[in-house]
Amino acid sequence: MLAAYGVAMWLTIVLSFEVGFASNSVVAIWPAAGIAVWVAVRYGWQSVPVVFIAQFAYSLAFQREAWLVYGVTSFGNALACYAAAIVYRRLGGDLYPLTNIRGVVLLIFVLGGIMSVIAAVVGAFTVVMAFDLPGIQLLTIGWRWFFSDLTGVLLIAPACFALHGHVPAPRLVSLARLAAGTQTQALYCLTGLLLLYLCIDLLPDALGQYPIVLLSLPLCIWLAFNDDSPSAVPLLSATVVSALSLTLAAIGDVTESGFLAVQLYGVVVMFTSLMLHATSIEKGQALQTLADERLLLEEKVAQRTAELRELAETDTLTGLANRRAFEMHLKHAFAELDNHDNPSFLLFMDLDQFKIVNDTSGHAAGDALLRAVTSLLKETVRADDPIARLGGDEFALILMDCRADKARAIAENVRAEVEALRFRWENEVHQVGVSIGVVTLGRYSRTLEDVKQLADAACYAAKNGGRNRVQFADDPDSNLEAHRGEIRWARRLSDAMEHNRFALYGQLAKKPIQSDDQADPEPEHMEVLLRLRDPATRKLIPPGAFLPAAERYDLTTRLDRWVLDSLLRMLMLHEGFGASTRQYWVNLSGSSIGDEHFASYVTEAIRRSRLEPGLINFEITESALVRNTQDATRLINELHALGCKFALDDFGTGVSSFSQLKRLPVDYVKIDGLFVRDLINDPTDKIFVQAIIDIAHTMNIKAIAEFVENDDIRTTLHDMGIDLVQGMGVHRPVLLTPEFA
Repeated sequence: MLAAYGVAMWLTIVLSFEVGFASNSVVAIWPAAGIAVWVAVRYGWQSVPVVFIAQFAYSLAFQREAWLVYGVTSFGNALACYAAAIVYRRLGGDLYPLTNIRGVVLLIFVLGGIMSVIAAVVGAFTVVMAFDLPGIQLLTIGWRWFFSDLTGVLLIAPACFALHGHVPAPRLVSLARLAAGTQTQALYCLTGLLLLYLCIDLLPDALGQYPIVLLSLPLCIWLAFNDDSPSAVPLLSATVVSALSLTLAAIGDVTESGFLAVQLYGVVVMFTSLMLHATSIEKGQALQTLADERLLLEEKVAQRTAELRELAETDTLTGLANRRAFEMHLKHAFAELDNHDNPSFLLFMDLDQFKIVNDTSGHAAGDALLRAVTSLLKETVRADDPIARLGGDEFALILMDCRADKARAIAENVRAEVEALRFRWENEVHQVGVSIGVVTLGRYSRTLEDVKQLADAACYAAKNGGRNRVQFADDPDSNLEAHRGEIRWARRLSDAMEHNRFALYGQLAKKPIQSDDQADPEPEHMEVLLRLRDPATRKLIPPGAFLPAAERYDLTTRLDRWVLDSLLRMLMLHEGFGASTRQYWVNLSGSSIGDEHFASYVTEAIRRSRLEPGLINFEITESALVRNTQDATRLINELHALGCKFALDDFGTGVSSFSQLKRLPVDYVKIDGLFVRDLINDPTDKIFVQAIIDIAHTMNIKAIAEFVENDDIRTTLHDMGIDLVQGMGVHRPVLLTPEFA
């Protein structure tokens, strides 16, 4: 390839001197310079001997008398090309610089400029010294030499660079490769070549052939290989205009100014064309980059959206659909009811004895059990039936387009498979069951809420009916409507907490006989009572109407937190009330006692309120205590450290009341009203109450009597040594508001 480039340089030199546009032995355009700088950039130091031999060979063949002069100038040109190539490479120039403005600037000013300056200096001094010319000729020869090299670089080098950018390896371009451009580009190329040959044929002499060939042919080839270039039209226009202008200059008398005008015109035309080309390419690349980035961004957004959608609709523990996704499946099932011959069924499934596994073997075992049940469900039901984990140990299933007997068989099969499951964890083997509630979609109502309430109620009925059984909503069950009522209560309670439809009432516990002793340290006890406002009738609903539903649907802890937050908010808003003489007592549910985060919640709420320690205290029922003795002890100890006191409510109803009293660090016991109501008439009740008072005092615990209805009971309790009394005969509940001084 180096030899081929050398031959090409030699031929262009021959054409330049024999046919070209020359003045005083200096040609207007030196095309060999364009090939030489390309070879220097492409091959590095190997280009030096090739460039030297190619140019020196002309003097040996045609001008032997000046071989020494041409030998020096040829060596100067070779070194000039190599030096320009080194600087070009170190400044970041590459083998296809035509696609950006920086590359074109490096090509013109570094390759063309440095090479032309060095070659002109060496050539002009050599010619002046060799032929003993006057010094004033040095400048004239120098600028002619400079522009002839620069014009050659700008006219020929871009075609070499362009061809390299389209051909994988340096090789001669085949006709097939030349015709590989688009039809439009090929038409441009053929039109340019036709104009070229018409000009050559019509010119009166060969003087104009050289500039036309040198300007037109490389650019036409470049255009042919620059498929879909947005600068194709201006480049072709510049080529035609330049060829015609140079032809006119060649026909007329060649003067010094005409000689320079031809060179400057060629430089300006090529500089403008190359900059237009680079600008359009950069703009196209920028637009393409933006389009690619936008496409990539859209793909990433779509992928991330799909991932987020899957994450939002998938239960992370089991991989099943979560409650949100299941709601969508259920809506779809409703929409398709009229398109099926058979009905569709909704199954709510609640595992039995799951809490035992969690409590005895830990949450890791519980999670593993849920995954095992998930695998069992997938194997048992039909492949197209949507399954979901609604939360905790609750699952749901939709049987689409299924006969009633088939639905019953599937439900029973699921129950039997879960019952047969033997879950092993470490050294323990657990057996669980499942209570299943089944409802036919669209039979009773076509609303989503109604069918979910029915399925939940049927599942609850299955649990109340003995657990590990299937309960169809269609089956006769007198309790089903009651269960649906509890579901409605659960939704109503959630709505009431959200919109603050509860009211706080308070009932005082006082000394049985009022004393004038001002030194009595015992403050007033105000038990906080919860009532629900009916938004329709504005009447108050007692807790007995809604607490069973709250317990069934795990809302009691939320209720306890609502009471605490509302009470603290009320007390903080009114700083002028007489809080120092009153204590507020809040009833805690069993679920709050068992909530490991409840103590920290209370601690943070009280500290944030900046109220005096001991202002807020708590009551725990004996029944809740029996179920959560360990948790109750932990809670009491943690909140005692904060200054809170505890009372054991409904004391005496359990068979182990006294043993519990001995183990728990409570401050008060509240004797259940069952033993207080008939205290005067029933000696047994009186003995039992007296025993509680005596034992409590022995343990340094104060006793409070509930359900004190009249003064006789109050006086009797005073004689028995009771500390405080509470009931309608002492103080009727009032709306809880701050007591101002």
